[in-house]
Amino acid sequence: MALEQTKGAQLVVLMVGSTGAEPIEQYSLAVAEANKVGRKGTDDGVLLLIAKHDRAVRIEVGYGLEGAIPDAANARIIREYIAPKFRTGDYYGGIRDAVGALRQLINGEPLPPPVRGAPHEQHGPGLQGVFIIALFAAIFLRGVLGRTHALVRAAVGGAIIGGLLWLLVSAGIGLLGAVIGGVFMLLPGGAVLGGLDAAGRARQVFSQLRVWNTEHNSGVLLYVLLAEHRIEIVVDRGIAARVAPGEWDAICARMRDSYTRGQWREGSLAGIAAAHAVLLKHFPGNDKADPDELPDRPVLL
Repeated sequence: MALEQTKGAQLVVLMVGSTGAEPIEQYSLAVAEANKVGRKGTDDGVLLLIAKHDRAVRIEVGYGLEGAIPDAANARIIREYIAPKFRTGDYYGGIRDAVGALRQLINGEPLPPPVRGAPHEQHGPGLQGVFIIALFAAIFLRGVLGRTHALVRAAVGGAIIGGLLWLLVSAGIGLLGAVIGGVFMLLPGGAVLGGLDAAGRARQVFSQLRVWNTEHNSGVLLYVLLAEHRIEIVVDRGIAARVAPGEWDAICARMRDSYTRGQWREGSLAGIAAAHAVLLKHFPGNDKADPDELPDRPVLL
């Protein structure tokens, strides 16, 4: 209650025996949607769901709080705050610690660093530092050699990165760096430079474009990454609770088939029409003159 009064955000904890045959991800979406967790238009709710007999935990975060509570923080809370207490049967302690950590993040405070063993004295950058240097060098080279043939890029990049590690550490690490660097050079540019795969980038764009900002959490994003020939459909929790993932997979497959034949315009229009049909079936607009809450326009990134 204090959190809602000070920040406006809502934090709800639910423990059930089991979610039955339904995956916990889908179950948590349905619960969050049915109970309207979070404020309308802000989507700043958090649901901590525990399925005790399934030994499963899910933290469902509204899109309005994804910046404050990213997936990495969710994983840490489950791994470091919940799991150790639950293993000893201390469910209250685990929930208390998790709620405290979530409140801390919502209030804009970082989590304390993970508990580690006593530090060892090191001279020089150490392996971790060396590999970080090599990673930045690889990203730089991947950008410089972006238009070079893949095999040439792999050979040149692998040789430079391997030589760098050889000088900084040892011959063995240098050879390993050459192999890893060569493989790194073969990765698609979007995966290397963006730091995210297509699905992660699509979720990020979904949040940035505020596709979640609809009355019934029914926003849909069709994300096409031309450089990697990838198609991702990101849907808000309101529509996700009503439509099976297979329907969205089928739309992606039809678009991909059209793109393979070079029919970019036709494939895109067909995907938009199919997504529109799904939305119209579940959210008909209630006879509004202009039922659209989102701009319905393509965005080039």
